[in-house]
Amino acid sequence: MIDVKIDNQGELTRFMVAGSQLDVASEIGLIVSAVYSQVLSLNPGAAEGFQKMVLAGMMPDSPVWKNPVRMDGSMTAVIPIPKKGGGGG
Repeated sequence: MIDVKIDNQGELTRFMVAGSQLDVASEIGLIVSAVYSQVLSLNPGAAEGFQKMVLAGMMPDSPVWKNPVRMDGSMTAVIPIPKKGGGGG
């Protein structure tokens, strides 16, 4: 499960990932597909650019794979994100 919380000002306040590797990978695919479909319906040229950027991000040498957040063996991570100018979680 991927759970994202965004406040009324559009600020990301929490990001949580839980579940098996297959579940998380499937949800990521679903999210990418949903965004791509929405962009494609609005601007096919932008959708092509989005696809290229996502593919570049998935290459083995991409910064995506340099994980700055430590995750335990259960594939669970809860990452509280402090508000601008505020303290921790």
